[in-house]
Amino acid sequence: MKGWILDIYPDIKKGKMVIWFRAKKHCYKIEVDYDSVFYMKSDKKGLRQAEKYYEKKDFRTERVRRITDLYSRKEEELLKVYPGKVFDPRDQLQAFKFFKGFKNKEFYNVDIPLDQRYLIEKEIKPMSILKKKRGWVDLEDERVIDYSKPDLRTIYLGVSTEEKKSKRRKESRMKALTIGDETLNEDEVSLLQRLNRKLKRKDPDVILTRGGDEFLVPYLAHRAELNEVGLKLGREAALHPSKEGSWYESYGRVVYRPPSYPLKGRIHIDMENSFLYKKGGLDGLIEASRLSRVPVQRLCRRSPGSLINAMEVKEALKNDYLIPWKKNLSEDFKSTIDLLKADRGGHILEPKVGVHEEVIKLDFASMYPSIIDKYNLSPETLGCTCGEDRKVPELDYPVCKKEEGIIPKVVKPLIRRRQKYKKLSKKNERFEKRADVLKWLLVTCFGYTGYKKARFNCIEVHESITAYAREIFLDTVDTAQKMDFEVLHGIVDSLWLKGEKDKIAPFIEEVGKNTRLELEEEGIYSWIAFLPRLSDGIGVPNRYYGILEDEIEMKGIAAVRADTPRFFKGLQKSLLEKMKDAETGSELTQMIEELLDIIRSRWIRLRSRDVEPNKLLFTKTASKRVDEYLTVNEIKSALYQYKEMSFRRKPGQTVTFLVTDSKSKDENEKVKVGLKELSSQDYDVEYYEDILFRISEEILIALGYDRNKIEKTVERSRT
Repeated sequence: MKGWILDIYPDIKKGKMVIWFRAKKHCYKIEVDYDSVFYMKSDKKGLRQAEKYYEKKDFRTERVRRITDLYSRKEEELLKVYPGKVFDPRDQLQAFKFFKGFKNKEFYNVDIPLDQRYLIEKEIKPMSILKKKRGWVDLEDERVIDYSKPDLRTIYLGVSTEEKKSKRRKESRMKALTIGDETLNEDEVSLLQRLNRKLKRKDPDVILTRGGDEFLVPYLAHRAELNEVGLKLGREAALHPSKEGSWYESYGRVVYRPPSYPLKGRIHIDMENSFLYKKGGLDGLIEASRLSRVPVQRLCRRSPGSLINAMEVKEALKNDYLIPWKKNLSEDFKSTIDLLKADRGGHILEPKVGVHEEVIKLDFASMYPSIIDKYNLSPETLGCTCGEDRKVPELDYPVCKKEEGIIPKVVKPLIRRRQKYKKLSKKNERFEKRADVLKWLLVTCFGYTGYKKARFNCIEVHESITAYAREIFLDTVDTAQKMDFEVLHGIVDSLWLKGEKDKIAPFIEEVGKNTRLELEEEGIYSWIAFLPRLSDGIGVPNRYYGILEDEIEMKGIAAVRADTPRFFKGLQKSLLEKMKDAETGSELTQMIEELLDIIRSRWIRLRSRDVEPNKLLFTKTASKRVDEYLTVNEIKSALYQYKEMSFRRKPGQTVTFLVTDSKSKDENEKVKVGLKELSSQDYDVEYYEDILFRISEEILIALGYDRNKIEKTVERSRT
């Protein structure tokens, strides 16, 4: 029998792995035995005690010698434990408590997800064509680009309820149900029964929802239970146990992760809860699943960084390394001078403020991943003692040239696959989707080298990458200046230059020889405006707008920031659309009156309360609970009102609100949350007027118009 693994997960009660195998026409459930072996290290007394402990649990044990340290490659005596079945890693916590007090107590291969372990050990991939006999045979090489995939039947599921703006929505009856492209309006029991019949008849492999994890799936399950209807969303009726929502910090932001509701026998993708689906669609998810050995249904809820982590685990297991449980690799001691050298990021050149014409933009292709690959940067290659090494610039860390590291082994094929997909993307959209997902995997691989919770983190690798990046950047700037280019701006892996166009190709070639990295021309701006910091006029890195190859490109301004109300995004975009007509800086200056007219018309609408309140809504992320805010600001006020309406908003979740009285210290007067009925009479005109002029200044400052000049001109012309 030939087919594809649609989904795989452990059944702890039965002690087996469950595989949903998608053949050409049907999907089959297969249960297989799997012995999830793990290892323990301790002193001799601890190993003897462990043998007795596991014998009582009917686990088989044996003493083996294995390399436990990725860095020293030294063999040690371990206890290898065979549960004889699928073993819940959480049970290991009991053992951990039992062994408390024994020296050198460590566990290996305990907390690797069992679905991924099974796929790696059996040398098969999810969503890859397989042959099933007594065992598994994967019929496709991992390096294949244009691989086969199942013809997945996909359906969209949505619901509308009688109550939309209250926590009581879960108790509200269903008003309508959308299944695919059909919307049904019947009584609730009939809707649930129709849903069961439709799913049975259409037999989809994938169910797409919007907010399915946070609301739709638990809501449908709740309504079915109340109405005594046996709901069957998956190919089996039971739902996987859900995990509660959680939050975490990432690069200074608090991020909320909703609960998850995967299905049995079908893949549930919540399109609002899947970053990777947003970037790459189903094609992108399948690509990442094949490479990481993480099933699509679990993968779609993960971050790109966690998949890089999974790929590193896959590579380590393939190379017969053991994966320690709760690895805690400390940072090497550094003097103050060494810290000053090492604890630095990439280079940034302050932009030359103002409007510039005929500007060339160049980028290093996947700079940080390419540095990892070209210079073999990985935890076990740093500190090389074999004698065949190169030194990291500035830091003098020795890096092995002889043996390729785990992280380069992961990164290299991703870079090559993405390059191939980019070349093929014009022929087929699916290649573009795959390239987009690989881009985000490559973007995060650098950050995970310094992330303390990553399995293969090593801060010295993180420092080495940025050290090479700084050297490459400065070498490239030096080459540009020697070839008579004017460097207008530079940020880590990108440069903006002015100079002769026929020198671009020789410049790129020279940089490639010097750095071993690929520099690409992104295009030529007819004009670009680098913007200043309003407080002192100094250029702000990565804040600009311009016309690149006849298209508007903008970075760092309000129009591209997620928390900007739609009314003000629309203002900036209207200004830029008008400015797009200008081919030169002088033409931009000549259209200033037309630009001021656009601002004036928006200002008049705002003053006249002729703006729909939903276009003035802010969407902000809460960084803490309502009672943890010390001052009464807009976010605290919004959280307070959500709480009053019986809605709990956790750190990392967003709040939406209209500012009604910015000077008030009363939570009920300062803002009005978007869940309430809003009127154009509600908003604080002076507050939003101030924002309008600040938003306008962000664009027109490049043409010599600051906030005061804009405000005086606009208000004077009206009087």
